[in-house]
This record gives sequence, structure tokens and C-alpha cells, in this order.
Amino acid sequence: MSIRLCWIAVLIGLLACGGTEEPFAPPPELDGWSLESFEPVPPQRVPAGVSSHSVEAAYRAVYRGEAGSAAVELYRMKAAPSAFELVQQWRPQEGKVAGYRGRWFFVVSAPEAGSEALSALADALEKSLARR
Repeated sequence: MSIRLCWIAVLIGLLACGGTEEPFAPPPELDGWSLESFEPVPPQRVPAGVSSHSVEAAYRAVYRGEAGSAAVELYRMKAAPSAFELVQQWRPQEGKVAGYRGRWFFVVSAPEAGSEALSALADALEKSLARR
């Protein structure tokens, strides 16, 4: 077998093995917030404004902290520019913060928590996603 055929065989083998990602597992702790529940979100329950940006996977987590409970919606997009575009389109809402990191777009909702606690949780989530 020639060197060229060996390289082609290696390349095909690498391409065949690529593209698989480990299942997402949320961090059990985020800056004093503890994970209470976590579930995948079926495609039909993803908001239309998000699903139109090529969502690869969607999840919902609930965290509990001193400031109460917080719902976290996480969307893994097929491409990072989609997550960036979603955060650019986000309009501020009381008790909610949106952010992104790489291919991840997320919305943190904690109506009982103050803006400082909400921002701290969103920052901790962003840092956690940066390590993925």
C-alpha cells in the first residue's frame, strides 16, 4: 500500500470517529447555587426565536441558592455565531439575564433574586461553559 493510500485511510478513519460529543451534564454547583433538577428539552418546546437559529440540543436546569431558585435554559447551537446573534437580539427583562459562550446561548430566570445574585449566577454559568 502506498503512503498516499495510508494517509487517506487514516483521514477517513479520523473523520468517521469525529463529531461525537459527550452528553451535557450541568455543573452541580455554581457560585453558591446547587443543582436541583436537570432535563433535556424536546425540540417542539424550544421557543421559536431560538429554534430558528439551528439548535443542536436544549436543556433546562433549576438551581437553588440563598436568593431562592433559578431556572436556566441552555441551548447548544450548531455554530457559535448563532449563539452570539441570539444574545445580541435579547431584550432585557425583569428577573432574567441572557448570555452566551461559544456555541451555548442561555437564559437565567430568577424573579425572587436580586439583580446582583442573578448576574453572579449568569457569570458563573458562563465561566463553566467556557471550560467545555
